[in-house]
This record gives sequence, structure tokens and C-alpha cells, in this order.
Amino acid sequence: MKFDFTYEYLWKSVSLGNRSDDFTNFYKDAAGFVKCFKRFQEWIDFYTKESKSSFRTLPHMHPINGDREKIIINKIIKKQHEGRKDFDKVWMQRFSFAEFWQLGLKNGFRIIGIFTRENGDEIFTLLILDVHHLLSPDKNYNDENYQNNKFSVYYKENK
Repeated sequence: MKFDFTYEYLWKSVSLGNRSDDFTNFYKDAAGFVKCFKRFQEWIDFYTKESKSSFRTLPHMHPINGDREKIIINKIIKKQHEGRKDFDKVWMQRFSFAEFWQLGLKNGFRIIGIFTRENGDEIFTLLILDVHHLLSPDKNYNDENYQNNKFSVYYKENK
């Protein structure tokens, strides 16, 4: 399997912040980002050895079927594209019919993306870093105190 890291908003942090769709992927500070990036490296090392056909047998890997999760993903992607006048066109071309997948590791780190096939290769395009395991909340995996996180590597100035 190949990974596509070209999605321009992959590293953009987003907060939705209300009870029905509580989500953030801001970090506590630079050290929190480094810790997350190490998880990201573990994720890449693990998944480069796998194929999509093996995912259904592995924990934490599955298509996202829940309506709540799909709504939140749509809101996250829309917020990632905030300020783009061509968002509706981008959405229709790239995401409107996509099947979103969650790929994760046992440490709670999740990545949301879509699969495509090109020249016979499976390609997973990374779209959202769910660093606090908030898309599908689970008290055993969620990071605590994430509401106050303000650090993002995407912005020159942080909140």
C-alpha cells in the first residue's frame, strides 16, 4: 500500500468545540506535537506492511459508517478549507462520494482518509489527524484535557 501525504490541510488543526461534535486536533504545546509525531511514525511503519484487504482483520481499522462521524468529518474538512471560495467544487470532486476510513494504533492515535486505486496500487490519502481519538470517543483511548490545547504546527501564530 502507498500513502498520499499531498492533502494540503493534513497538518491544519481544527476545533469544532460543541457537545454534539466535540473535536480538536490542536496540541498542548510543541512537545505534545513531537509525541504525536512519534506516534505518526509508528503508524506509518506499521501500515506500510499492510494492505487494505487485511484491514478488516486488524483492530482500529475500518470504514467510517456512523452518521455522527460522517457529519463531523464533513465539518472538519469544511473548516480545513475555511476561506476557500472553491470549496464546494473541491468537495464535490474529491470527497462527496468518498468512503472515509479510520486507521489507528492501540495508543489512540487515528488517521482519517480515503482509498483510491492508481495503476493497480492501493493509495491511502491522509486527510485528518485524530490525535486525541475524538471522532469515535472511547474513555479508554481519549486524551484528557484536550479542550485547552492551542498549539498547531500549521499556523505561524498559535491561539
